[in-house]
This record gives sequence, C-alpha cells and structure tokens, in this order.
Amino acid sequence: MALVIQNGKVVKALNSTKESLLSRIRASNNPPWLKLALHQYLVAQDIHERTSSSHEDYAVLANTFFHSDVLYRCQRILILFGEQALTYSSAIQSKTLPIHQGATKRAIEDLNSAISNIEKNNTDNGALQAVYAVRNNLVAMASTFASVFTSNEPTNNQSLHDREAANFREAWVRIKNNLNLRSPLFRHALRLSCSLTIGFAVMRVMHDPLGYWILLTILFVSQQQYAATHSRLIQRTIGTAVGLALGWALTQLFSAVLLQSAGIVILGAVFFGTRHNRYTLATTAITALLVVIFHQIGLRQELFPARLWDTLIGCAIAGIAAWLVLPNWQWRLWPNLASTSLKANANYLREIMNHYAMGEAENLAYRLARRDAHNADAALSNSFAAMKKEPKGVRINQLYKGNFLLSSHTLLNYLSALGAHRNMRSESQISQEILATANVVYSTLNALAKTIDHKNDSQSILITDGALKEYKEINQLATNFQSSAQDRLIKHQLNLCIQILPTLAEQIK
Repeated sequence: MALVIQNGKVVKALNSTKESLLSRIRASNNPPWLKLALHQYLVAQDIHERTSSSHEDYAVLANTFFHSDVLYRCQRILILFGEQALTYSSAIQSKTLPIHQGATKRAIEDLNSAISNIEKNNTDNGALQAVYAVRNNLVAMASTFASVFTSNEPTNNQSLHDREAANFREAWVRIKNNLNLRSPLFRHALRLSCSLTIGFAVMRVMHDPLGYWILLTILFVSQQQYAATHSRLIQRTIGTAVGLALGWALTQLFSAVLLQSAGIVILGAVFFGTRHNRYTLATTAITALLVVIFHQIGLRQELFPARLWDTLIGCAIAGIAAWLVLPNWQWRLWPNLASTSLKANANYLREIMNHYAMGEAENLAYRLARRDAHNADAALSNSFAAMKKEPKGVRINQLYKGNFLLSSHTLLNYLSALGAHRNMRSESQISQEILATANVVYSTLNALAKTIDHKNDSQSILITDGALKEYKEINQLATNFQSSAQDRLIKHQLNLCIQILPTLAEQIK
C-alpha cells in the first residue's frame, strides 16, 4: 500500500510537470531549454515505467534465492538510482551538470556476478528468467538516466496530449456532462453555494465589518472530498492561530514602519511560494502579513478575536456542509474509478502488444495509454486514502476495495514490465498463442469493467472462470510455440496477469 500511495505522488508530479510544459510550448521556435525540459519529462516517464515494473511475485524470488545476494544487489542498484534522481533534480534546479561517481556501474557488475553464481546451482529456470528480466530492466534504466542531460534532437514523436478544452464547444460539452447530481463537481458546486449563502447570512446577523473572512474561509477550505475538506480546515485553523501569534510578535518586536514593511514583503513571498503545497505555512504567513498591515492602519486589538472567530465559524460551516450537503462519499465514486482503471489497463496492454507486433515506436498513443493507466491507478489510490479518513459508517466494503486496489496496482506493474522491455528485438514474429493470451487478458479486463458498471458482482467470477478456461485451451493448442527471449518474457508477464484476474474479480464489491 505504501508503494501504491507513493506511485500516486509520482503521477501527480508528472502531471504537474506536463501542465507546466504545455503552458510554455509554442507552435514553433521553442527555446533550447524548453526542448531539454521536454526531453527530461519524457525520460522521467520512461524511468517511472521501468521503476513500476514487476517481473514476478517478489516473495517467490526471495524464497527461491534465499541463500543468494542477488535481490540485495537489485535493491542496491535501485537505491543508487534514487540517489541519482535526487542529484539530477538538484542539478536541473540549479542549472548545473551533476557529478556522477560511477557507483551504479560497479553495482551492476556486482549484480552480474551474483547472477553468474546462481546460474551454477539454480534449477528453477522460471525464477532465473525473471531475474534476467529485472537485470535487463535495471541496465536499461541506467542508460535512460545517462540520457537525462542529452540535448540531441529527438528521433521520436515527443508531442504532448493537451487535455484542456480547445474551443467553446468542447468546454460546453464538458460542462453539460457535469450538470447532474452524479457529478462530484456539480455536487461540490451546490455544496459550496449553500455554504457561502449560510456564511453570508451569519455575517449579516453578526454585523461584523470583517465578516468577509467567514466567506473567504469557506471558499478556501471547501474541497470536493470530505477528507480533503476536513484536512484543509484543520490546517486553516492551525495556520490562523499561529499566524496571529507571529503577527503580534512582529508588531511588538519591530515598531519601525520600515522594518514592518520588510516583514510584509518576506511574509508575502512565503505565502506565494507555499500556497499550493504547504497550506498551513501559507495560512500562517498570510495571517501574520494581515496582522502587520492592519497594525499599520490602526486596527490592532480588535483584529485578533475577529480573525480567529471568523475562521472558526467558516471552518465549522464548511465542515458541516461537507458532511450533510450532498457529500461525495468515496463508496459512491469507487465503481466508476475501478471501472476506469480496468479499461485503462486494457488499453495500455493493447498499445504494448501493438509495439511488440510492429516494433517499438515511442508515439503519442502509447504514452497516452500509459499515462491514462497510471492516472486511473493514482485516482483509485487517492480515493481509498480519502475513504480511510471518512466516518466509519460510510466506509462500505473498505477491505474489498483495499484488496482490489492492491490487485489492480499489481496488474499495472506486470503490464509496466511488458512496456519496459518493448525495445526487445526478435527475428521471429510474436506467436499467435501469445496474441491470443493477450486478447484473453484484454477482453477479460473490459468485461470486468462492464460488470462493475452494471453492478453485477456475481458475473465477474463467471468471467474470470471463462478466461482461465480459454487460457488453458490456448496452452493446450500451443504446439509450435516460439521460444525466443522476447516470447518467453511476454508469455511470463501475461501469465502473471492471468493469475491475478480471479483475485481482481473476487474483490469487486
């Protein structure tokens, strides 16, 4: 589960980077730094896919190679890659070239030595093949890291998909699709409108000249999810209390107007620099800034109770509204998110198999399918994390949903391994048996998504039983199976996907 949550953070960072790049890309004559930034974003996507890859149930590998250090060697390389990523991020931020110590190369040599040792005694060829695949993936990842600061002209299509509405018609279609009570955005809009109306009424009843802080508090803390609103109102309250204390201290310690003005500039910079990712600190800074400003215009003691009470009233209204007014409980949203995740994984598999059949081509369709699969997985993990913060009475089938999330994420990891090795070359074409197996996985995932859409839990078990039966029939007919390295890897990863389908079906609730 920790891996699932961390993967969601990586996906969020990648999406934020893409939006930042899209806001700067022009139709022509992009500056060299922007071309390099685009290249680094695509490299980060490739590294993410390779890091997400699972080539086997790692508990199986741990038991098989219990007396070998081969898995420790793999772990050592991954740790070095993590340190290298941090070094590269600092270099990108400071616009300098990183200093690479060469430890990764030595770690890969140690891994090859460990594999050579187990080749002499090992009898489990399947587990050894998985270790080979892990080693090849790590070596390829080292080459990918080496290309981060390479500014050569790209040879592949590096266009990005802009999800924003291109014209008014597209914008209206999106708005129209959300004009119903099933839409979380529409429910949030109604909830926010009700909250602001109540806040305005309270402000007029209190005759508070600073009562607009109630409305601002409601506006800032109200979120689509109950858990997000609850977290934000706590941060807002703490930030306001600390900010009032800090502002009072600044006015007492620095009585000179020039010093207070300098403090206003610093607090403003802190607010704008942290308002998106450190909300408590941002609230502290803006509250202290307001205290200093109001102190300079003559409003002093009356500011503190008004600001604190208005914040508490606004948080209370927003919190009660998130609980009572059309709440977006996660059990309502989960079926659509789960169905979307299964469909996205199916499309990802289809694009992967297209690459194996026609040769690797880093095109937009493949990258879009890969991003959609990871975005759907991140949305599922965010929903489950939010569910755990909701009242116990609305955590319906939480255990099943958690198991489904883990199974879905594991499936995505198996598919990522297929995608990570799509540059393998084989003289022979992919066998029809492999294509048929891939089609079984693809059609089963789409069928399971349909059962979720139609709320038919019992049908999911029948679908996976049928898929397993069809898979056995394919294996029985596979008399002319080509045993190239490419075919062995694809078949193994598809087998892992097949094995996890029943677990997925059992967790659909």
